[in-house]
Amino acid sequence: MINFLKKFIKAFFSLKVFAHIVTILAMFIFMVVMVRLVLNVQTRKGDYVEVPDVEFCTLEEARDYLAEFGLDMEVVDSNIHNKFLEAGTVVDFFPSKGSKVKPKRKIGLTLTANSVGEVRLPNLEGRTYKDAKQIVKNLDLKLNPTVWLYYIAKNEVLSARFSNKKKIKPNQKLKVGTAVTLYVGAGLSKTKRTIPNLVGMTVNEARSALLRLAFYTGQKTYRLPKSVDSSQARVVRQYPTSGSQYPMGSIVDLWMGIPKPESETEL
Repeated sequence: MINFLKKFIKAFFSLKVFAHIVTILAMFIFMVVMVRLVLNVQTRKGDYVEVPDVEFCTLEEARDYLAEFGLDMEVVDSNIHNKFLEAGTVVDFFPSKGSKVKPKRKIGLTLTANSVGEVRLPNLEGRTYKDAKQIVKNLDLKLNPTVWLYYIAKNEVLSARFSNKKKIKPNQKLKVGTAVTLYVGAGLSKTKRTIPNLVGMTVNEARSALLRLAFYTGQKTYRLPKSVDSSQARVVRQYPTSGSQYPMGSIVDLWMGIPKPESETEL
C-alpha cells in the first residue's frame, strides 16, 4: 500500500503530468481574463467622468464645456423668468455638479426664458392679506408697500392696484415683475364721523360720497320693476341713517329703487 502511494505521488508530480496541469490552469485564467475584458468593453465598467459646473453659463457655453468632458446636453425647461439674468442662461442642471456619469450622458439644462412672460392675477378682493401676498409672490410680481385703510374687516384686501393707483381688473394679464399695491383693511378708526344723506343718489354717487369720509358701501338691495334698468335706480333708504356718528371704516347698507314723485310723496 505504501509503495503504491509513493508510485502515485511520483507519477503525479512527474514533469509531463505537471505540465498538463499548468497548461489547464493557464487556459482557465486566460479565459477568465478575456471574459472580464469583453464585459468591461461592452459595459464601459469603471469608465466615468465628473459633471462640470455649468450654472450661469449661456446655452452655447454649456454645450462646449460639456463636450470637453465627453458629455451631451438637452434643454428640459426654458420658461424660468429671472429679471437679473440674460435670456438663455443656465440656472439649474441634472445630474448635479460632481456627479459621476458615463461618457455621452445627456445633462438636462434649465434655462431662463427668452422673453418676459405674462401671468393672470386673480381677483384678490375679499381675500386675507396673507393669502393675497403669497399669490402675488408666487406669480413673480413685485409687491409695493401696502396701503392700510380704515375698514371694518381687518386684514381683508379691498383692492389691488398698479403703482399709478389704477385698479387691476380680476384675471388681468400682467407682465412678470409688474409692481402691485395691495389696499388692505386696518380695522375701524377711533375717530367718528357723520354719515351723509345718500337718498336720491345713484350707487356710484353714494359710493363716492362715502369714500370721501372713509365709509364704504355695504349690502345693496334693489327693488325695481322688471321694465326698469338698474342704472336708473336711486338710493331710497340707507342704514345707518344720515346724521349718525360712526367710526371711519364703517359700512352703509343701501336700498335701491325708483324714488316716488314729490306729488305722490305729499299725498
